[in-house]
Amino acid sequence: MIRIQSLLIEDLRGIRKLQLDFQGQNFAICGPNGAGKSGVVDAIEFAITGSITRLTGQGTSAISLKTHGPQVGYRDEPGKARVTLNRQSARKSECRHIRTRQDSGDLVYLYLVK
Repeated sequence: MIRIQSLLIEDLRGIRKLQLDFQGQNFAICGPNGAGKSGVVDAIEFAITGSITRLTGQGTSAISLKTHGPQVGYRDEPGKARVTLNRQSARKSECRHIRTRQDSGDLVYLYLVK
């Protein structure tokens, strides 16, 4: 099991910039429709897997991660979307996942272990 220490979301889905500090604790997300709750979950999935399942799964037809992943104001610039996730593994090692897309749509992924 991993414990998320912190999460930085920049220009992903409906989120312009958001820094969350979980300190390895459990967390819940609540808010009105359109507040960005799903965007936080999407950012965690994107940081760890490089995909957002609900944008790429069956029945999504014309929806793509490249065009619908970036923040609304940057749909033509997918390279602006960036997620940094700091986590601690079950063995207490600390890791940082940094994931973004180049403007070409190619994934860029950095995985750093402390």
